[in-house]
Amino acid sequence: MNNRLFDLKHGLDTKSHRDQVTVYKKGLKLTQTVHASRYSVTSLLALRDLFSALDLNSDNILLDVGCGKGLVLLAALEFNFKEIRGFDHSQFLCDIAINNCLKYQKKLGTNTTVKINGVSAIDYQFQDDENVLYLYNPFDDYISEKFLEMVESSLNRNKRKMLIITHRWPGKELIKQRFKPSIEKSYTFWGKRFNIFQI
Repeated sequence: MNNRLFDLKHGLDTKSHRDQVTVYKKGLKLTQTVHASRYSVTSLLALRDLFSALDLNSDNILLDVGCGKGLVLLAALEFNFKEIRGFDHSQFLCDIAINNCLKYQKKLGTNTTVKINGVSAIDYQFQDDENVLYLYNPFDDYISEKFLEMVESSLNRNKRKMLIITHRWPGKELIKQRFKPSIEKSYTFWGKRFNIFQI
């Protein structure tokens, strides 16, 4: 099932949001977008195949960095995550993501905890139990460096294994330099390439 059919079947809204004027009217400041990427979505089918291939378990807490309307969170609801979290600098998009997740949770009959926050990457309070990060090109190298500093600080506070999943994100080179991953893999599903780093 492609993304559009998925939306229609379940009454959701995950389509790419190109109306930046509306986003600004809903509270996002132009200065907040300087280092950010435009909102876009990946393939639901690819995400399902990816999560299946990674064989994640109920100890995993997923954080979607720049969650937009929540497509990654929706796909994750179909899997056995302990908790699912996301944040985005646009509260407007977060509100859509919250609505999407509530609807889909009801359809699935799952009570997985979902937390979505309207906050920038710089202001996000990184939690020391988050151990699976998903980044679909959310921001440029400037913010990437600052965000990865927060990840490193969290790992120093609570040493744990962490999986970082990237898709179309140039910051993957920064991950290699900063963390020297113990495992590095790539998967391609439905024409979408994902890079996986175990740190």
